[in-house]
Amino acid sequence: MSQTPATEPTCVATDMRPGLRAEEVVRRLGRAGRQEETGQRVLAYYLVEMDARRLYQCTGHGSTAHFAEVRLGIDRRRTAELLRVGRKLLELVEIDRAFCAGRIGWGKVLVLARVASPPHEAAWLERALALDCRQLAALARRSREGGPPRKAGDGKGLPEIRFPVTASLGVLAHAKLDRVQAKLAAELDQAVGITEILETLMDDFLASEPDGSVPGRQRIDGSLYRVVLTGGSGGPGGHGGPGGQAEGQAEEPLLAETEDGPLPVEEAEAVRCDAETLRVEAGGHIELDVKTPPALRRKVLTRDGVRCRSCRARHNLTAHHMEFRRKGGRTSAENLITLCLRCHGLVHDGLLLLEGETVAEARFVDAVHRPLEGVEPGEAIEPPVGVGPAGSGVGGEVVPEVVPEVVTLERVPEVVDAAWWRRHAHLFRDRGESGGLRFEAGVALEVVEGAAGAAGAAPAPAAESFAGLVGQDERVQRLRAVAEGARARGRSFPHTLFTGPAGTGKTRLARGIAACLGRRLTEVSAPLATDRATWVRLLASVEEGGVLFLDEAHALPRPLVEVLLQALSEARLTLTVSDGVRARTVTLSLSRFTLVAATTEEGALPAAFRSRFGLREPLVHYGPETLALLVLEAAAAQGAETTAEAARCLADVARGTPREALRLLDRALDDMAAHGAARLDAEGAGGALARLGYDSSGLDPTEQRYVALLRESHAPVPLSRLARILGASPNTLVEHVEPHLFERGLVRMTLAGRVASPFLRRRGAPSGPADLPHTRCVVEIAPRSS
Repeated sequence: MSQTPATEPTCVATDMRPGLRAEEVVRRLGRAGRQEETGQRVLAYYLVEMDARRLYQCTGHGSTAHFAEVRLGIDRRRTAELLRVGRKLLELVEIDRAFCAGRIGWGKVLVLARVASPPHEAAWLERALALDCRQLAALARRSREGGPPRKAGDGKGLPEIRFPVTASLGVLAHAKLDRVQAKLAAELDQAVGITEILETLMDDFLASEPDGSVPGRQRIDGSLYRVVLTGGSGGPGGHGGPGGQAEGQAEEPLLAETEDGPLPVEEAEAVRCDAETLRVEAGGHIELDVKTPPALRRKVLTRDGVRCRSCRARHNLTAHHMEFRRKGGRTSAENLITLCLRCHGLVHDGLLLLEGETVAEARFVDAVHRPLEGVEPGEAIEPPVGVGPAGSGVGGEVVPEVVPEVVTLERVPEVVDAAWWRRHAHLFRDRGESGGLRFEAGVALEVVEGAAGAAGAAPAPAAESFAGLVGQDERVQRLRAVAEGARARGRSFPHTLFTGPAGTGKTRLARGIAACLGRRLTEVSAPLATDRATWVRLLASVEEGGVLFLDEAHALPRPLVEVLLQALSEARLTLTVSDGVRARTVTLSLSRFTLVAATTEEGALPAAFRSRFGLREPLVHYGPETLALLVLEAAAAQGAETTAEAARCLADVARGTPREALRLLDRALDDMAAHGAARLDAEGAGGALARLGYDSSGLDPTEQRYVALLRESHAPVPLSRLARILGASPNTLVEHVEPHLFERGLVRMTLAGRVASPFLRRRGAPSGPADLPHTRCVVEIAPRSS
């Protein structure tokens, strides 16, 4: 069972506090969703708080997952992960402190939450500080959950022998299992799973045997269906009659007594809503209203898509009477609607209201008649002072209720603009491989226009647009000239494609273009764009004349490329929208914007996509002189004194990329501070590189092993064999190891494999970069002997 956090975590920066009011928890969840890694921790903490205290009921939602999906835009799978991590971090206090102090990232926290336990927390934290996230994940896969991390060098270990057991339970059996799980969790004072339940039952059964004191067994009635309903003073069922409650008196809560104690209120209400009811009228006349027949129940569930009409859950579904049976509602398909058990209880408790005259028009609002999805996180939950549940003001004055219009598929216009889409984007979902979008009826959100691009970066002053770029003077001048020419012609900046190796400044140039144009920049990474609905929402959020920066453009999925092509060429999208029964097309008019794309694999771009770019800028590796100047400027910006010789020493091993040069500078400055040096000179830079594993020729440890292996071989070595010996993938060697070695001429490629340059010279082969060794075949023809 979930426990409410009892102690406050030590993360002062995020100010996580238990026991806050419901509206304050909702407000903090909404604010955390807009933060970076720290926001993930806050989300996990307050989602656990909400789940433990069931605060989601205050907003009319059926579960924490339902609240997170419609109010925070978090899918149910990620909500489950945040709940799991949040509960685990209440036990792993040191790991939580390390994250809040910035010593480890959220990615490592997710890995540690899967395997770490309080007895071995310190050991796992020590390994997390020493390893990167990928190495830590690999170590976690090799280690046993709840145990210590494997020691260095113990890469194999024995696998844990386990036998999976599966079972398909009916409703009654599942209810028994749920009760056993709750009872065992209360005895052990901790959450238990199916494995713990089976082990406990097996241990109890094996530890006992018949003692012969009872000859045989007597059959008893152990049915869970023995339920007595008491509805206040109105008798069973809670209906008025002789001796019933007085007119105007508040109806007492329904009680459901069983042999094992009272049922939860929501289950009792569900039983009353879907059970036989005896109406005792004046004069003693008895009228029987039968329970919902199974065939009718299946018909209602099928009509509603076998989902709860409120939270879309698929489990514990019931048929609810829109007009309550105690108020005269009949058991018919026109008066029945599908609800899950949780939402059913919320309806009967008045926390979730059902509006509409028919089942098709039914809509759900909270206790103060606000739509579940139309409330911004942080808005007050409690009703205004002086306004009762029914909307009546002080002194009987009626306060008019403003019920937002429900948008159905029929009411969606054929042509919509970006502003309309931003208000209704939450109603559209991706249909996956079937294509198109899935529409769910709902109400529009209140979106403050003018803040549509709030997710993007604010433009910098035009004079500082390309400030800090070193070695790109010619390209910067060309980009500025294009911007001025386009402005003079009254046209937008052309779509631009930056190609070249990673770390050569493509992102910085894209930001410079946006600043030069004075427009807001919206950044997106193509590998993270997998959902069609989210992609359309992103395109609709770009303002008129704005700049959309697409990083790693070659990784954009093909369906999203097709959407982007139409947006670039026509400034509109033709979308197929379906609600499960009907389908239609909707045209979305978009703003004109400039696309700036960056890729390291230009050949992987579709030809139609590549042809859309009016400006293509290839970036190449920087020279050592330019990188040395960059290192000097970066060191000066940090207030560190650095000599030109030290900057050149770092630039020589930076592989021609500014990103690598700045990384080496940071490590060298750390080394300088550790040794108490006043400035970074050539000797200090060389010492720092040596401690990082670089040799005198500037090769890192992997490159040294690669070259040494080729030099020790007497024949060319195939790439696959090199990868196996070095413990790396062939793709890693081709992309990250070999380019620098080929550029320096230390390694050459032959038809038989890779060879070191001394091997070629020893065989007498020419040293030209385009020459490859070849073999000659000599055939001797001799006369046949007689």
